[in-house]
Amino acid sequence: MELQQLKYFREVAEREHVTRAAEKLFVSQSAISRAVTQLEKELGVPLFYRQGRAIVLSRYGRLFLEHVNRALNILETAKRLLREQNGEESGTVSLGFLHSLGIEMVPRLIKEYCRKHPKTQFTLLVQRSGEMLMKELTAGNIDLCLSVPGMFGSSDVRWNHLLDEELLIAVPQTHRLAARRTVSLRELSSEPFLVLSP
Repeated sequence: MELQQLKYFREVAEREHVTRAAEKLFVSQSAISRAVTQLEKELGVPLFYRQGRAIVLSRYGRLFLEHVNRALNILETAKRLLREQNGEESGTVSLGFLHSLGIEMVPRLIKEYCRKHPKTQFTLLVQRSGEMLMKELTAGNIDLCLSVPGMFGSSDVRWNHLLDEELLIAVPQTHRLAARRTVSLRELSSEPFLVLSP
């Protein structure tokens, strides 16, 4: 069993598609298929089954993926620790965040971090709900996410409070709340809102 096979397996498992996994990893489809076939032969169980054009993890594949994720994360942590011991921070951080934070905050944070740590790169996972970000985080698909506190119920997640954000509402001058300096969300529960499309 080789490290590369495990990485190929994980990519196929996450995408449920050999072609997309090959495109993401910049390798041929045959290399991916060969790696998965060799893994299945070595393990003695089918890791995937076909469902239309997609390939889906078997129950063996789901179990194996949990351990593969854990093993690859441990190896990445070890590499990072060695780099830190060497005084060099580098690597790629996979960042997930709410769409609203991508306009100003995330670009500013990344720019500042990269100024101090120029060998670090970021991959961005955007336009996800807080719930989806938590699923991606606990599955090990992202390293870090910026979300709202109510999403951090999982005991596997460590989180820090970064900031409080003031929310403003815009209403016509004739609106019943127009003269108020502050309002509670409860008072707005029956109001129609203009929001981003889903």
